[in-house]
Amino acid sequence: MNNKWIAIGNKYHLSEMSQERDILESGVFNLEFDDTTKKFYLSKTQDSYEFEYKVYGIETDFVNRVVKTYNNTTGNLGVLLTGLKGTGKTVTAELICNELKLPVIIINEAFGGLQLYLNNIQEDCILFFDEYEKFYSNYNFSILSIMDGALNLPYRKVFLLTTNDVHINTNMLQRPSRIRYVKTFTDLTIDVIENIVDDVLINKKHKTDIIKYISELDIITIDIVKSVCEEVNIHNESPNNFKDVFNVKASENIFNVYEIIYGKEITEKLKWQNVKVTPFNISNNDIGNYFKINDNYQGDIKSVLADGVITIEIDKDDVASEVTYRLEKVDIIHKSFNNYAF
Repeated sequence: MNNKWIAIGNKYHLSEMSQERDILESGVFNLEFDDTTKKFYLSKTQDSYEFEYKVYGIETDFVNRVVKTYNNTTGNLGVLLTGLKGTGKTVTAELICNELKLPVIIINEAFGGLQLYLNNIQEDCILFFDEYEKFYSNYNFSILSIMDGALNLPYRKVFLLTTNDVHINTNMLQRPSRIRYVKTFTDLTIDVIENIVDDVLINKKHKTDIIKYISELDIITIDIVKSVCEEVNIHNESPNNFKDVFNVKASENIFNVYEIIYGKEITEKLKWQNVKVTPFNISNNDIGNYFKINDNYQGDIKSVLADGVITIEIDKDDVASEVTYRLEKVDIIHKSFNNYAF
């Protein structure tokens, strides 16, 4: 018994027919479930993925590798794109879909009975699980069973998964028959960052300040770089004017900490290097608060002798003692800027 696609408007229903089988046209479809009929159907959203914006950091080599592998192999193909949100995972997945020119079925819910339905699709297609951990965080083995259940079918399936969670189920690793490629997306490169700034920034005199500001951020994504440039465009000011209220996190509390030793001469000894200090902007208001190095308690702040020079009171075995530290702020730049000449 063959299956045939019945199209009603933009909805495509899978129906058993006794004779011929129609091929699902190329396009992008959402998998839906009809609560009335208790059956799945596909809702077509577009013919292919279109980008109304400039695509930055295109992973052309990786996209070409996936397409070439598909065209030179048989059986199913699994691709997992993982890493930071806003660094190009979904765009890369969509480019892969466009290049393969297969029907794309987007699955954004952990449906019961999904495996049987997908196995009844009698043609090659892409099964796209975007941010799959949102729906399958407790259903990893369901995805694996779908992959394994499709191994011996005559029709090929491309399993395309994206996830913002860097954790990857161990059953997906070291199993190329399930997931052939695992591509990790990290922070943007300096070339991509500069490309975005050059495109978005209106007043170019702020470019140096923007690049310096971005270089000090913990995380750098396309959305963040664009948002910083837009903020500068709106107010025509340096990021230094809004960095205290803008919703991104900079590496502000990294210090070298020196112990001041009093003797015939006052000397300093490096106690900790490139550590997180809490609180990082110490003032007289912090007297009596905890002093921490990398979140580890060291003692109570007893006095602030000068800018960056503090006395810590330490209780050890019910014996109180004091130590004086000098805090030297370290300008930590993001790894993307390691070789950048400011």
